[in-house]
Amino acid sequence: MDSHEINGIEKDSHLSSGSFSKKGRWPRHSRYEVVANDNGNLFIIPALDAALIFTNPFERQKELLQEFISLGKSCSELKLSLEGSLNEAVEELEAKIKNVDKNISHKALRFCNRYGLLGLFFHYQGGNGQRPEQAGGPLSAQSDSDTKVMELEYLSRFHPSPEYPAKFKLDQWFNFVGEQVSDIANEAEQFYSNFTQWNRFNAGGFDPEEEIIEDLSWREFLNMWLSVDSTGLGLNFDGSWQLEWRFQSLLEALKIMLQLDIATGQPLRLCECGELFRPAFKHQKRCCSSCSNTIHQRMHQSKKREVRALYEAGKSIEEIALAAKRKPEQIKKWLGL
Repeated sequence: MDSHEINGIEKDSHLSSGSFSKKGRWPRHSRYEVVANDNGNLFIIPALDAALIFTNPFERQKELLQEFISLGKSCSELKLSLEGSLNEAVEELEAKIKNVDKNISHKALRFCNRYGLLGLFFHYQGGNGQRPEQAGGPLSAQSDSDTKVMELEYLSRFHPSPEYPAKFKLDQWFNFVGEQVSDIANEAEQFYSNFTQWNRFNAGGFDPEEEIIEDLSWREFLNMWLSVDSTGLGLNFDGSWQLEWRFQSLLEALKIMLQLDIATGQPLRLCECGELFRPAFKHQKRCCSSCSNTIHQRMHQSKKREVRALYEAGKSIEEIALAAKRKPEQIKKWLGL
């Protein structure tokens, strides 16, 4: 089998560039663990006894997409829980931050154990899945001392050990590279934030060409966020011919999945209660009947309070009925008249 080396990393030619995705298959270890470096930064790395497995993430497209957005939602909510704690004593604040970090790492680890790492090594380094020698980044073939320092600084972002091996083969590479919990959380949070933007647009019935930011329409926003230049399509035969997506990282695959999801006309939605759900019919706005009833009751009670306030302010029954868009008989019933 033909191979070549990039700064000591032997790379088999049948594997694509980027994070070594294999024709629409993604490398995932059977088990990962959370490890801290000397500075206390948390990393998710393959466990020593873990086996390397290549899987097709598109076979679990719906659940994978939903779990990644849920991860971003959880990370965002956990960080928001610290906002009211900034004025607390240093010891108490540090304890809360440590607890939040622990919860985030637990959720990120659960995701990685199910689907693998996001593939951020080349995603951050090369830009859109370029080979490292093409990107001219920290794994480029230069050998001057400045480049070597740059390489080590970059490589330290993906493993807690300060002693990165000078030369190792592809199978050793897979067993070594990891990702910082903070990087995984930040990518998931950004994905969730952009998804909520899309959800508001979808629920509000806006025009795709309507401007969301200066000189940027909703359509352009979605295309810019979900742009994946290095992907492609191929054919695979497994008893029958099947389309096979080619991608450079799991993060890129997730963007493809969301584009496919949006194009179905019944994409993943965010309920008013905060839960993610997949609608059973096109105009379904809430995740379940129980949630729908709860929100309806909340709106009903809010309308009754609004009617009471107008009555106490001296408005007539007819004026209140007009403002509340209800019949006068209903207003009288609510007011006990």
